[in-house]
Amino acid sequence: MNKTITFDSQLAKTILDYLNMTVNEEEYIVEKDDPTKKVLTIDGECVKLEEFAGFYRGYLIKSDVISLMRLADHMMEGGW
Repeated sequence: MNKTITFDSQLAKTILDYLNMTVNEEEYIVEKDDPTKKVLTIDGECVKLEEFAGFYRGYLIKSDVISLMRLADHMMEGGW
């Protein structure tokens, strides 16, 4: 059974809207109530829509391998 979840940019925008976020003119994910404030990863990195992989405990998750491995490690350790 395949456990992969993928979504296009429109669905990503819908998910962000549900989380009270949006995308600015530079395609960075920002707070809907304050579009000048970029939403960050746990490492303090800004995330563009094309890099968005999800949201976990207040932080954006990027779709790169390192970010996903770090998330998996923290979840296994009960961190974050």
